[in-house]
Amino acid sequence: MTVVLTTAPAVEPISLAEAKAHLRLDASDEDALLTALITAARMFVERTLGVALITQSWSYFLDFWPSAGCITLPILPVQAVGAVRVHDGAGGVITLDAASYEVDALSEPARLVLKGAVPSSGASRSRSVSSRRTCRRPSRRFCFPIAACGCDRVPAERAPSSSGARAARAGER
Repeated sequence: MTVVLTTAPAVEPISLAEAKAHLRLDASDEDALLTALITAARMFVERTLGVALITQSWSYFLDFWPSAGCITLPILPVQAVGAVRVHDGAGGVITLDAASYEVDALSEPARLVLKGAVPSSGASRSRSVSSRRTCRRPSRRFCFPIAACGCDRVPAERAPSSSGARAARAGER
């Protein structure tokens, strides 16, 4: 499994002006250092928690498609999956039709579930499955009902999440 940042966030969670106001700094001597520290702090929080704080795109590479037909996506929250590609044994690339899989963005972690048969990637080839997705902190959650997929936990069809529903789901685990 390899996760690669393909599009970095365009902005940081807090601005330089907000950080300077919080620290009660008036001078601009250390603006470059403070900007670097804001970026480093965001990256530390995202890496530690596995959560994207600002919209960004990632590519996720697997050596094979799991036999259950379900891939757990390592970074939350998932806004969209742009493409799923399977590399065949002959060196070709097959892009799966979006209708052949569903994204369960309500589960934590989010999952990509194949609707039909598990695609064959030919010989055991390094990085034979890849998906490109966009992660961001959503302004609201949407419901993606998912059929049984053989994963650890299959969500029931749910309405958009609230903090009470999130706490109830946390108790299910």
